[in-house]
Amino acid sequence: MLKQDAQALQFQWKTIQTKWFLPKFFAKRSFVNKLKVFNPTLKSETVPGLLEDLARYQQSNKIVAEHSGEWAEKFGLLGREGKEKWDSILSTLEDAPKIYAQLRNHANEAGLPIIEVLSGFSRQLGNDWNLFKEANGSTLNQLNELFAELEKTEQELQPLCDMELPKERIGTRIPQLIDQ
Repeated sequence: MLKQDAQALQFQWKTIQTKWFLPKFFAKRSFVNKLKVFNPTLKSETVPGLLEDLARYQQSNKIVAEHSGEWAEKFGLLGREGKEKWDSILSTLEDAPKIYAQLRNHANEAGLPIIEVLSGFSRQLGNDWNLFKEANGSTLNQLNELFAELEKTEQELQPLCDMELPKERIGTRIPQLIDQ
């Protein structure tokens, strides 16, 4: 559904709404049935809202896609294209003003220009990160290899995992499932 052309669907829906009663009835039913492939419980009353939501999603997705190259540059591993960690990025964006306020307070208390404090903070982060990478480089590489292997195994197992476990009385129902 998310890949459907929202503007074209909205245009079709508006065109249907301008028809006379009987042609409108059949066109509306045909249109809703076409969309029921994506949502079997769809009702004609909810179509305009659904199409507006779809258009908003596609507009937002377009903006994100235009700036996707910047995510990795600004957020490092959190912003890798296709593997963005949005919760962590949001958390970082929320924490940044707090960190800046702390650095500004430190600059005021120490009587230093804020730019000097920011530069020192940046240098220290770089030094600490470089020391950390040197000390743990091989372990980090092993972790990356393990994650890649885990991802591969997960993809191989995915077709086997299309089973839904019961949510109620799980302690008594799992043995029943195993015995079947």
